[in-house]
Amino acid sequence: MFKTFDYLIYSPHKSATQSVKATLAYSGFTVHHLHSSANFTPLEFSDSPRESWPIENRIALKLFLSQVKPKLIYIARDPICRLRSSYFQSKHEDAMEFNGYKKDETPIFKKNIWELYEDFISLIRSDSFPGKIDSILELESIIGCDLLNNLQNRPGFCFFESEDLTLYVLDFDKILLERENYLSYCLNTRIISFVERNLTVQKEYREKYDSFKTLELGAEIENIIMKRYEKIYQLIAQLKTSVKPKRQAIIF
Repeated sequence: MFKTFDYLIYSPHKSATQSVKATLAYSGFTVHHLHSSANFTPLEFSDSPRESWPIENRIALKLFLSQVKPKLIYIARDPICRLRSSYFQSKHEDAMEFNGYKKDETPIFKKNIWELYEDFISLIRSDSFPGKIDSILELESIIGCDLLNNLQNRPGFCFFESEDLTLYVLDFDKILLERENYLSYCLNTRIISFVERNLTVQKEYREKYDSFKTLELGAEIENIIMKRYEKIYQLIAQLKTSVKPKRQAIIF
């Protein structure tokens, strides 16, 4: 029923998922990525593609995880930074893909930076942000397991393992800084080279995005985000206090 994969990157929008996916694929692994169960489609995950699963997506994903048992990778990124990046990509690339906009006519290029800022703030206040789902919180509810309170600390990353699930929790910043060395260390396998995909630095809106990042959100909006993603901030703090040794032997 299901295709098999070595790894499933189950991580939120704009958390380097496509770069890690391309890197693992380049090193010879079968790998796919999901942002949420809504993206779990038969077209990409079934041996007999169809328009939809005969059961609800979350149930289908739970079956997939229990039967295929891919190693899961979750990438923790500061939610404020992630939401800013997610907003820009959604307002540009999604506008072209789903609404037929031309590249220079998307909201990112048609609106000035303050109009984009007000729209971003409005989406946060109304809790209607398109990329708001954080994958690890959804995963907990799907499999019925308190993952975040049962992670094992390893130097530089976190790990969870049971009879049914293997999960690596990686640090977004360390991925971009240490690249294939960090992935090789955490996954305990040989990664040939880091492959960049879908990074904001590669986008045509990078200059405008850089300016957008400098705008202060204010205490109200930051508090909304920090409260909404409190568990993610706790996880990031856990990762940051678990420092990888400068010289660490890697066993292949």
